[in-house]
Amino acid sequence: MTLLERRGAHAAAAPEPPNAPDVPGKSNDFGFLLDIQGLRMIAVTLAITHHVFRWPEGGYVGVDMFFVISGFLITSLLLRESLRYGRVSITDFYRRRARRILPLALLVMGATLTASYVLVLSGRFESIVIDTWWSAAFMMNWHLISVGTDYFQTALPHSPLQHYWSLAVEEQFSTWCGRY
Repeated sequence: MTLLERRGAHAAAAPEPPNAPDVPGKSNDFGFLLDIQGLRMIAVTLAITHHVFRWPEGGYVGVDMFFVISGFLITSLLLRESLRYGRVSITDFYRRRARRILPLALLVMGATLTASYVLVLSGRFESIVIDTWWSAAFMMNWHLISVGTDYFQTALPHSPLQHYWSLAVEEQFSTWCGRY
């Protein structure tokens, strides 16, 4: 019996009372792990304060935290599915992710394109259209590499969709995990 199976057997033997208080490591009524949400809050705070105040130095640690959290959640979900059903359906996994991620991601891309059309020069708008296609394909990280983007170079104009690189990395990690 694996550690996860023993944990599952222990949890089944001692069900949690229906009105148990929310504590770290426990999920709330929506199924969110409160400790993970706390780590996400810290990561967002680090990233925002770095972009706004340039403090703390190395604010990209917040992005690194998101990668660790995402890796943990994706791997846990795939492992749980494998233990429960004896297999992982990458199709179902991506169907769930698409329902969760695509609506807002596409809304942001559409709003960005619309605002860019109104606010920027035509040459710059064309590059934003290209960035939108790469973002929609979850390949923005590869596009930024191919054009030689330096994330820390602040003298050059950034793409308004530049942050989609991290979502692209997460999706590529998901695909890799789903194969094994």
